[in-house]
Amino acid sequence: MRSSSLAIALALTANSASADITVTLTNQTFTGFNFSQGVDYTQFNIVGTLTGASINVTLNASTNFTYADDLCVYVDVEPLGTGGFLQIGGFSNLSAAQRYTWPNGGSSAPGTTVTGTINLTTALAFTGNKAIDGTVWIGNGYGAAGTSGTWTGTVTLHGVDAVPNCNPITLFRDVDGDGVGNAADGIIFTCQSTAGYVPTNGDNCPTVANPSQADANANGLGDACEFVRGDLNLDGIVNASDLPLLFNAWGASAGSPADMNFDGAVNSADFSILLGNWGTTL
Repeated sequence: MRSSSLAIALALTANSASADITVTLTNQTFTGFNFSQGVDYTQFNIVGTLTGASINVTLNASTNFTYADDLCVYVDVEPLGTGGFLQIGGFSNLSAAQRYTWPNGGSSAPGTTVTGTINLTTALAFTGNKAIDGTVWIGNGYGAAGTSGTWTGTVTLHGVDAVPNCNPITLFRDVDGDGVGNAADGIIFTCQSTAGYVPTNGDNCPTVANPSQADANANGLGDACEFVRGDLNLDGIVNASDLPLLFNAWGASAGSPADMNFDGAVNSADFSILLGNWGTTL
């Protein structure tokens, strides 16, 4: 059995009181008996009582007869080995104290789904000490040589929470990459910076980059979303009336509405944008 650092995204609900952990896999490939930690233990500890698990995944690809239901939840103390506390899924027997099979998904055909919930006969307590409680692993529970499977979907662990083992920061998803995030697009609590997320919330135009957050009419919707770039007098059309405003702002620094490409200066690049949008209306 092998452990790896394959990326698995941990989705946590903000201020969750649901006591569930959802592990999201996207085109995740596991070879036979290859497992990854279900949470990032450098950032989180698991606490609570594991009462069961739900699965909703699709097998995207299979090599040498890995079935969809071979995706396996396995609990064992490190280092990873047989004889753990729990096995859910997987054709090969890992000699765990409790073993269950998923209710469906017994096919290697790409597109096969696995859905359902397993309730444990004996719940497992997690106190935040993985040396005692064990580590939650996700991987391929079919150990034949040369086998592999690729899955997309979610596995939810019921009754347990992932508690940060640091002073967590709140980050907001920044879809347009302008340095200002939007809570509606996603919130995560983490111990470290995460690509695509920023600590600043409240983007007034979350789909169009507008680092200045300019809002000329103060209606809460950023100019980048409400007005055509180049419509500097806000009359609804880019035309000759906007040219004097551009030239008057020539050489101005960041923050000027005429800095249409947000490069920190009003210059020929902005003039090109205005000309490119000539005659355009919102």
